[in-house]
Amino acid sequence: MRASSLISRAVALVGAMVMLPGWAGATLTGTLTATIAAGQPIQLSLLVTNSGLTDVTNVAAQAWTAGAAAISAPTASSTSYLTLYAGQDVTFAWTATPSAAGAITFTASATGDGPDSTTPDTAGGTVAAANAVGQLTWSRTYANVGQGTQVMLTVSSTGGATLTNVIPQISVLGPAAVSVPVPLTSAAVVAGQQKTFVWTITATGAGTIAYTANASADGPVVTVLNNGSLSASASPLAAKAFLATPGALWAGQTTVLSMTVSNVGGAAVGNPSARVWGNLKATGLPGAGFSASAKAVTSLGVNATVVFTWTITPSVAGLLTITGTPSGDGGSYGSAVSLTVTVYAATAMRARLGCEKPGVAGAPVQFLMSLTNTGAMTIVNLTAALWSDSVAAVGASTPATVATLVPGAQTSFVWTVTASDARAMNFYAVANGFTTSATGAGVAAASNVAATTLAGIPAPGAKAAFVYPSPARDAANVAYTMAEAGKVTIRVYSEIGDLVATVEEVKTAGVWSSPLTTSGLAPGVYYLLVEKKYDSGTSEKAGMKKFVVVH
Repeated sequence: MRASSLISRAVALVGAMVMLPGWAGATLTGTLTATIAAGQPIQLSLLVTNSGLTDVTNVAAQAWTAGAAAISAPTASSTSYLTLYAGQDVTFAWTATPSAAGAITFTASATGDGPDSTTPDTAGGTVAAANAVGQLTWSRTYANVGQGTQVMLTVSSTGGATLTNVIPQISVLGPAAVSVPVPLTSAAVVAGQQKTFVWTITATGAGTIAYTANASADGPVVTVLNNGSLSASASPLAAKAFLATPGALWAGQTTVLSMTVSNVGGAAVGNPSARVWGNLKATGLPGAGFSASAKAVTSLGVNATVVFTWTITPSVAGLLTITGTPSGDGGSYGSAVSLTVTVYAATAMRARLGCEKPGVAGAPVQFLMSLTNTGAMTIVNLTAALWSDSVAAVGASTPATVATLVPGAQTSFVWTVTASDARAMNFYAVANGFTTSATGAGVAAASNVAATTLAGIPAPGAKAAFVYPSPARDAANVAYTMAEAGKVTIRVYSEIGDLVATVEEVKTAGVWSSPLTTSGLAPGVYYLLVEKKYDSGTSEKAGMKKFVVVH
């Protein structure tokens, strides 16, 4: 007897055997479950045994059913069934396939040349009508021409039996290309489980694409057929997005994040929308807080733009990476855009820079920067730097580092500056420290840049001018004083008296510095003459000054 692979629990039914001197009894066995599915093949077998004292010839068997079933011809397991010797047995087998639901009974018997035949033996079971249900789903209801859209068919085995050789099919009406489903076939769908098949439908032209999907398997499969449709746009659409927000925030600081979405395609986009998400804790993320004007937009025309805004308040320090995507009806979509924002811990520094007294060229002057921790977290390893766009010697700061600056505390950095020549100069300073983020990592905390002007250094008089730096390389500056508004002309002469450079500018009254390009001058000594013509009609010349060019 051969058991069917579709049956999970065997029931062996044994009938009465009639014992005659020259003939055998018969036993019918059927490997039936309590419930089988319509279309599910099963096997029946009849065991015939010669328990008499004489041989039996021309042994044959037959089977019939009370119920809707197709029974195949019997197959004997041995060719000796033509003659069954005393004490020998032979097995006949049939394949039966119920074609309808309900109770079903199989009966079989055997005959042969001898005094009598076997008594018929019976087996039976229950047949279920349906064994599978399919559900069709799809991921989008619109697409661009040339855009692939996935369609899925889920087949579930609901009839208590395993489905074999499940093959999905899809029918598409409209201009579209359909890919082969993955997987193309399924070896089996176990009872109570399901299998999903996926197609990709690519619109090859504009219009509506209708599709229907089903599945077949060994035996009748009752499938719920769902229809879907795809609206294909003739012109590819795309929404271009741009994210904007300040490049640095303090933890707990509220700011507005905006996304500008533009329709760069060839048709209008219906119901434009946008969403954002981030990797740090923040109020308003992801996706919340659309502005009222953006929510009211129901269509975005070609080349039109709409702005979405969110209010965000990062709650911890770190690098906040914000990602946003635009979308809309009509096949519009856009690539994700990202923005990285530095979020400092909930602390801040305020800086003030000044000098102790007016200075003169060649005399040292002290610069002082006062720092206050106005935040809620301690700053550690606080350092500061001072620099100038002018020629000056800057000494090391004192102290070089402040180990800790608690909230509300103040500290100062001091530098000694020696100006190398007599002119007005600008100085700048900045401080940096570290605070601890929510994850324990150090986060840089930088102060506002503080700036001041070194006052009191004698400015060029009405008839004085000088060049700095000297020696000059590629560029220099000419310092002079304008008594009133007017035009200044700067002429540069070589040692032999050739005019090699001229600068003309219009200035108001005050001390000025004009740039002078020296990269084209040969190394050597040069002379400078500054001539001023005031709007009042008067004029004056500054004394000739000598300077040096090196390369």
